[in-house]
Amino acid sequence: MDLPALPLNWADLIDPEQDRPSKREQFLSTYQHQSFSLPHDSIMFYILKNPKTPEIYQKMIKCCKYFFIKNPILVVLQLKYRGEHGWYSDYNDYNEKPVIEFKNISSKIWITTEIRISYTFTSMPKVYQNDAKYIFIYNTSICHKDFIFLAGKCQNIKLTYCNVMNDSTTVFLETIVASLPKAESFEYALDILNPPKTITSKTVSELLKIPHFPNLTYFMLDEVPDTFEIETFYEYIKQNKKTEIGLVFDLGISLPNLEYENRLQIIVNDILEAETRDYKVPGIHFESIEPVSLKKLFKLLSFNFEYN
Repeated sequence: MDLPALPLNWADLIDPEQDRPSKREQFLSTYQHQSFSLPHDSIMFYILKNPKTPEIYQKMIKCCKYFFIKNPILVVLQLKYRGEHGWYSDYNDYNEKPVIEFKNISSKIWITTEIRISYTFTSMPKVYQNDAKYIFIYNTSICHKDFIFLAGKCQNIKLTYCNVMNDSTTVFLETIVASLPKAESFEYALDILNPPKTITSKTVSELLKIPHFPNLTYFMLDEVPDTFEIETFYEYIKQNKKTEIGLVFDLGISLPNLEYENRLQIIVNDILEAETRDYKVPGIHFESIEPVSLKKLFKLLSFNFEYN
C-alpha cells in the first residue's frame, strides 16, 4: 500500500549529528517567547493542548514554533514494531531502513494511518492520539488492553498467528471482535502449530450477539478448529446480505474428525443445490472438500477467496 509523504520532515528535528549542532538544536535556538492577542492562559492554552486534527496541528507548528515547543507531537503515518528496531516509523512499505526509532524520543506521537507489529513488545511510546485505520499483527502475543488501545478505532484488522492475552489467559474470538466497534474488515489466521483456545463451542453464538458484527463487510478465519459451531453459523450466513465470509478449516481436520468434515460437506452441498441464494455465498475450504464442489462454490463467490 502506497502512503503519501509526510507534510513535515519532522525526522530532521530529532536526528542529531555529533560533529555539529543538530537541526533540532538549530530549530530550538531561534525560538522566541510569543505574545498573542488572545488570552494566553485560557484560549491559547486550549488551542495548544487540543488540536482537532493532525493537519491543523501541523499548520500550527509550521506557522509558529511555540506550539511545538509547548506541546511536542510527531505526526506519523505508520507506527511499526520489529525486534531489531523496536518502535519506529518510515514513509512507505518499500523503505526497509527506519526513518526514526522512538526508543530515545520523548515527544508524543499521533498515528494517522496504520500500525504493524511483528514481535512481542513490553512497552509503547507516548501516544497522543491513535487514529490508525489499519492494523496488522503477526506472529506474536499482545495483551488485550494494548490491543484495544491500538486496534479499537481501526477499520481493517489482520491478525496472523497472533494470540490476544489477558494475563495468562487466551482471549476468545468473540471478545476480540467485540473490542472492534469500528471494524469493517476482520481477518484472523490462527496458529495451527500452537493453537490457542480462541474458538470454543460458544464462539458462534456469542459472535452473533455482538451488535456491530453484521456491519462487517469482510470476515475471514483461517485454520478454524472443529469447535466452531458451523450449523449455527450457516443459519446466520443464509440471512447475511452484506458480509463477505471466508472460512478455512484446520488442514488436519479430516484425520481426527471425519464427522465434522462430513458436516462441512453437507453444508457446501446445500449451498450448491439451492435453487435460489438470497445471501452472500461464503468461501469454505477444508482438506478433503470434493474438488467439483470447490470449483462450483468458487464460481458463486463475489470476492477473491484465498486459502493455503
